[in-house]
Amino acid sequence: VNTGELFNRADFFDRKGQPLYISESTTWSYLAKPGNRQVINKFRNSSIDFVTKSLPYNHRHKPQYTLSKVSFDDRDLPHKTTDGISVKCYYAYEPLSQCFIAWSHSREKNIPLIINCFRALLSGCIKGNLPWPGEAEVERHLMTQLRDQLEQMFSHVRWCNPQNSREKRAEHGIKLKKYGAEKLLQENVGRWSNIHDAYKINQDINKVYEHNDLVADDIQSILFHNNQPHPSYPGKTRFEVLKEMINPSLGNPPLHIILKHIGNRTETSIRNFDFVKVQYREFAIDQDKVIGMLAPNNYEVEAYWLPDEEGNIKEVYLYQGDKYLCQAKQIESYNEAQI
Repeated sequence: VNTGELFNRADFFDRKGQPLYISESTTWSYLAKPGNRQVINKFRNSSIDFVTKSLPYNHRHKPQYTLSKVSFDDRDLPHKTTDGISVKCYYAYEPLSQCFIAWSHSREKNIPLIINCFRALLSGCIKGNLPWPGEAEVERHLMTQLRDQLEQMFSHVRWCNPQNSREKRAEHGIKLKKYGAEKLLQENVGRWSNIHDAYKINQDINKVYEHNDLVADDIQSILFHNNQPHPSYPGKTRFEVLKEMINPSLGNPPLHIILKHIGNRTETSIRNFDFVKVQYREFAIDQDKVIGMLAPNNYEVEAYWLPDEEGNIKEVYLYQGDKYLCQAKQIESYNEAQI
């Protein structure tokens, strides 16, 4: 019907007029042919089983330098909280060093969870004097809403198909941490369905935890994992590999671009032609440069900023619409008394 091909009815009957049948063994021989097996698996198996067991591998190797690429992925922590939910996590994983370089936790998997991870990544780069990663590897369905922001923050963005654990490097890192640091430090980590005793959990233990305790345990396992010996670099920890093998072509984080997409936003105005006020603090502008860039009779601007670990704001980045104006640094007041 679909092809328009016509069949001769007589071809399906023997000389005595009886219909022809094929044996069960003949049927299985056709089904077992490699060329047919992949088509059958496509319809019979789940999406993740078909991808991991039937599709060909990518023959690839890890980057030569650290921070060439950072892989992002989400997960649920294995233990439940007292109110019966799983803690949601979002990680930034560096594949060469096997380090987790940023993370965030929440009760819900949403955009704020992702934004907080990017903020943690930026803060970590600034505090550790690290360059901004060159490429971001993200999952397509979760990050589509942030496509424009990602493509402006990173030089390259790699979009991975969902439910393909082989493709994302972060998936490999999460598994490595789960059956390594987590299993050493936490109780009952694994999967009930695993056959191997090393990965199986005791189903009789049904303990629940406080949300903050689970977050603290996960951060502890991250730090423990990062400071374990690297399997491919004898005598060095994963964190030492991260610091010592940084890609020399990377530069400092472009803060004015990154903060426009993940920073806090404050609508303010230029006062006295030389400063703006953000969070009750005053920040000086480059008067000669900025005033000439403003729209006619319009002193309203948007300030983008991110506090440090102590809550201090050292500088803000000013925009008027989509036009970047300048970096404004906090004004340090002076003592008016002579003595």
